[in-house]
Amino acid sequence: MHATHTGLKQIVGEWTGFRCEAEFGVEENGAVWLPESRLGERSALFLASEVLVVLGRNAIFADLHAAYARIGMGSECFGLFVAGLSKTADHERWTGVGARGG
Repeated sequence: MHATHTGLKQIVGEWTGFRCEAEFGVEENGAVWLPESRLGERSALFLASEVLVVLGRNAIFADLHAAYARIGMGSECFGLFVAGLSKTADHERWTGVGARGG
């Protein structure tokens, strides 16, 4: 696990979850853009039980249209938008379970 934010070690100490710094974030859906250069091992983000992503307050776009215009894949082979849990999705899951009688 790695961190690109210099002050992150002081904040989390010896915490062992996955941590990285997002390139930018999207206000409308709470997603962050993580290019390969900031991920280290790709699978670590998805296998970790705890994830900490640092985002600078000046790196937030209002919507996905502005964020997509900012993505520069010239030197990166991989990148992805990651968003947290969705309360709507959780509600739909429970609605679906109830509708099936489970």
